[in-house]
Amino acid sequence: MLLLTNLSDPGIIQPNLKKDSLIMRVESKEITEVEAGLEINNRGQWIRTTIDRFGNKQKEKYCKTCNIWRSPLTTHCNTCGYCIRRFDHHCGYVGNCIA
Repeated sequence: MLLLTNLSDPGIIQPNLKKDSLIMRVESKEITEVEAGLEINNRGQWIRTTIDRFGNKQKEKYCKTCNIWRSPLTTHCNTCGYCIRRFDHHCGYVGNCIA
């Protein structure tokens, strides 16, 4: 069972090599945060509001390490170095993230 857990994919989202163009434009002062539809939370993370497929508003955070927009249930694992969908915790015993 531990071997299967270790070899299973916990929902890794592949990082982008380049920073999001909208973030780059705001950071270079080309446009303002308001014009871009972005805000910064108290932890210094970029946040944007999007509409999901059911018409509900959801807030997505930008991961500066992976250069991706994360959905609400996605979290960056500092141990693995990836963003994980439906992240629960990183288990040291199996050496993998648990979703």
